[in-house]
Amino acid sequence: MADYLSASNKNSVSLTFNQIEKILGFKLPPSSRKYRANWSNNKMEALAWGWLPVGYESFDVRMSDEIANFRKVGNKLKSEKSKKSNRKQNSDLKRQIENATDLIFLDVPNNLLKLEVDEYYMVKLTKTNSEIVEHELANDISYPQKAKKICEELIKRNNDFSSETFNIIIHRIAIENSTRSSKKTIDLLTDFALNSENQFLQRVKKGDLTLVDDITDYLFKNNNRRDKSLASKVCRYLNEWLFDKDDFTINDSVVRKVLPYYLAYYKIEKHYWANKNLDKLTYVEFFAIFEKIKEKLPELTRHELDHLLWYSYKNDNIRSTIAASLAKHL
Repeated sequence: MADYLSASNKNSVSLTFNQIEKILGFKLPPSSRKYRANWSNNKMEALAWGWLPVGYESFDVRMSDEIANFRKVGNKLKSEKSKKSNRKQNSDLKRQIENATDLIFLDVPNNLLKLEVDEYYMVKLTKTNSEIVEHELANDISYPQKAKKICEELIKRNNDFSSETFNIIIHRIAIENSTRSSKKTIDLLTDFALNSENQFLQRVKKGDLTLVDDITDYLFKNNNRRDKSLASKVCRYLNEWLFDKDDFTINDSVVRKVLPYYLAYYKIEKHYWANKNLDKLTYVEFFAIFEKIKEKLPELTRHELDHLLWYSYKNDNIRSTIAASLAKHL
């Protein structure tokens, strides 16, 4: 693919998925026809190595029509060394998806391939894997953890409980956790936190789970969006950063998607979860189900467990889909 684009020397190139398969000499992974994220300009995506190294980016990928467009954004790699490198990258990509096991790991970033997996190729929920994830998170430039530093500096040390401080911290939590929360949502959550009637920090310190539900109800009432992810993450992180506690967990779509697999894997009685839509549950209800797995893993804190689940699967569309399917059959 890289050689093809480089040789074309066109400012833009439009290709059907079938044409791309002919160029590559092998079939695209099934996920590439299902998930737009597979075509993103992200070095963590295996397909992107077919265009990024030669100065192209993908744009206007029309999934329904199976057409991908590419445009030149940088200088072509012209040296013989670069051409060999491009061929090697294509060769590496081809080897990646030559068999079923390789397909399963296609979406897994290189830095997470070292995580130990179980017999179904899902991430084992172990202390060792947790330590790997925490190390990777600490060194991942996409997650600079500025919110934690601001929180500790302004609130914990300087007792700054101003509206501006809360707004900055909530905004940083939203950015660093990819919640895609709007400015209005962040402003509303700030207002909620500063309203003395809500006893926000007191309830964060106590680990009052109903606080998350109260926040989501407030957001829905004023903005028609519950934003469970942001509400749970604000409570979870402030509980840890300000009070060194482990009372909350994140209610994130990534975690909700893979959680049923682990509930089945650890043989949690199905009446607790099998007929429930985790996306529709209150935070208190979700937390009770999360705790069923936590009870099986006493060596992990809640924070370690939710980080392990979230970071391991946040861009892993293939295994997330497999996990959902396995949950129905284990």
